[in-house]
Amino acid sequence: MPGYTCAFRGCHSKTGGGLALFAFPKDQTGAKLWLQACCRTDLMSKTAEQLYSNYKLCELHFEDKCYSVGASRKCLLPNAHPTLFPSAIKRPCVEQDLEEAPPKKTLNRITIF
Repeated sequence: MPGYTCAFRGCHSKTGGGLALFAFPKDQTGAKLWLQACCRTDLMSKTAEQLYSNYKLCELHFEDKCYSVGASRKCLLPNAHPTLFPSAIKRPCVEQDLEEAPPKKTLNRITIF
């Protein structure tokens, strides 16, 4: 099995690090929802098959209710989607961040020539 790193920018979880990594959904709709949730719009051109085969999200981005713990590993429940993304990590999701950001204060400035 090749080594994987979590697809969420700023997260450094990887294969062998003690956390479960979950493959993107095999269906295009589910895969796109995951991309939107983790602000990876740069990957929107990838097919669901490419996302499933090459990208993973770690368990840190899923609530505990999203997976079951089996005897040997954690299994993601059907229709689970990532919801936990630390706000301290900067994301390249400009459109969504602008909608959620509070209005900025502007100062009137005078330019003297």
